[in-house]
Amino acid sequence: MHQTGGCETCRREYEQAKEPGRAEEKTDAAPLLKLRKKMAAKKIQTVLLTAVFVAALLVSAFAVLDAPIYLPYSEGLVAAEPVGDGGLRITFGEEVTECDYTIYPDPEGGSFYYCDVQAWTSLWDRWLSDRSGKLSCMVSPSEPYPVKAVYVPNDGSETVCFYGDTDYEGSIVLPRLSLGYYLFLAAAALAGTAVVWLLTKKNAGLRVWVERVGLYPAAYIVSHCIVSGFGTTSYSLPRDFFLIVFLSLLLYGGLLLAYGIWRLRQEMKEINQ
Repeated sequence: MHQTGGCETCRREYEQAKEPGRAEEKTDAAPLLKLRKKMAAKKIQTVLLTAVFVAALLVSAFAVLDAPIYLPYSEGLVAAEPVGDGGLRITFGEEVTECDYTIYPDPEGGSFYYCDVQAWTSLWDRWLSDRSGKLSCMVSPSEPYPVKAVYVPNDGSETVCFYGDTDYEGSIVLPRLSLGYYLFLAAAALAGTAVVWLLTKKNAGLRVWVERVGLYPAAYIVSHCIVSGFGTTSYSLPRDFFLIVFLSLLLYGGLLLAYGIWRLRQEMKEINQ
């Protein structure tokens, strides 16, 4: 009885398979299911792509608005007064919104300290900040020695000693050049991947990976232009380099998602055909 039931079941399925449209329905189900999965993946990648590029746009806006605008030395820009045993209070004019200083012993072995002072503002502070009052900072050397306070304008002009012994010869602080080296390496990497891409015409799988790798140096070059413009020098190297790397990673993620969406579209076209 069991064998007969099994034969009847098989016969029934055979008869159904012979009905018009049944075979075609089974044949078309797999490509349709594959197409639906790719469409769902495309929607998810599109949402992620939008989020990544919005984040990149916000970081780019921050990099431009928060970029330091170093102020040239002028009367009233910066002043100092002694505090306690060897300490120093440095105050700035109202146009200064950010400052920094570096204190170090005399390189020639004298019994005093140098204090290099920098002051700047930014577009954010000029346009959007509601800060009021004058900025100030305290300088406390490790030993109670006299301090020579030196203003560093970071604009190609000489430094100015505004407190302490006036027997001081100004010098020019040069910008850092490292960003130019990194930009050159990114351009060389992009050119190298372009050459490899041209040599891998017959290997589609390898060419896909070359394209994915080549997107990062392109993202780094774009990030450099956003953060530092077309210049290759910087007076604030740690800040600029961190922003460039962070923004390049965001852009790279966005480019990878855009590349994935483009490949999905190509595959969907092939399925539809």
